[in-house]
Amino acid sequence: MKHYNAVATALEKGTYAPIFDHRAVTAETFWQMWMEGFTQAVALSPESWSKLEEADDELIPTAFSAMMILAAKADPEWLAEIALEEVGDEAEKEFVEDAPEIITESVFTLYDWTRSRDAAHIRSGADIAPPRAEKVGRNEPCPCGSGKKYKKGCGPKDAEALAEFMRNKAA
Repeated sequence: MKHYNAVATALEKGTYAPIFDHRAVTAETFWQMWMEGFTQAVALSPESWSKLEEADDELIPTAFSAMMILAAKADPEWLAEIALEEVGDEAEKEFVEDAPEIITESVFTLYDWTRSRDAAHIRSGADIAPPRAEKVGRNEPCPCGSGKKYKKGCGPKDAEALAEFMRNKAA
């Protein structure tokens, strides 16, 4: 949550940008690792990301497609999984050369769109209560799948995490 909040704050200030690894000797930027994280995010919640493809603003599907093409370039096996059409050699070369800039621009475009969409949703008065996880009783099986009771499994870890959060919040 600390990282999430730091990123959210940076986005609000307009100072956020994807962080890439750089090799000073060759002046090469390694964007592929960032794209691996992006593919993991898409895999975690594909239905959320599919909304981008259906956006009214034509910039949104274009930005998302650019990200998907770069993700496929970073991981060719993923290209087969998502059944994305291959890009021509010349366009692919240009994408790879400009990948850090394309990623950064796409991130800002997608972020701006989601923020405006969220703001419109709030203005419409729609109920936006956050989803709540069901509370696990102490003697119920631990949801982590260990087979232990919650009080012997994740319960103590959750209590420690909550105590740490409260200490940090108080500081």
